[in-house]
Amino acid sequence: MPPTGTVRRRRSLSLAKIFKANNGITFIEIMVTLVILSVGIVGVYQALFKSLDHMSRMNSRLYADILLDDQIATIERKLRAYKTLPMENPSQEIDVGVQTINFEPQLKIGEVDQFTDVFKIELLYTWLDRRHQAQLGRSAYLSDFLLDETIK
Repeated sequence: MPPTGTVRRRRSLSLAKIFKANNGITFIEIMVTLVILSVGIVGVYQALFKSLDHMSRMNSRLYADILLDDQIATIERKLRAYKTLPMENPSQEIDVGVQTINFEPQLKIGEVDQFTDVFKIELLYTWLDRRHQAQLGRSAYLSDFLLDETIK
């Protein structure tokens, strides 16, 4: 059985009624909204600049990795062709976008104990990356054996 007395109707509050009742948006509400939006925009820009900086560092590291592979392959070719190992490795400047990166190599060549025709090559490239010194290195073992002579 329904209760007796007055029936209360539920009022629905719509956005238009709220603004009409308050006579619009206050200055404080606008300022709070602008602060929240500006904090969000600053966060997006910081993330963008950090990703661009990281991409630049990875680009330099990729060039150093390519230089390492190329230099070790060149040393191997010279060992096979001329039967000598190079003792010097010139620095290389590479234009990357708007900047020039100077890759300084450090080359160490040594013989492996108990093997007269096997050499250990350690190659390290160092470069300046946004006021920080970065480096990447690689080691390889090369032999002076000729494949044609071992087959016969």
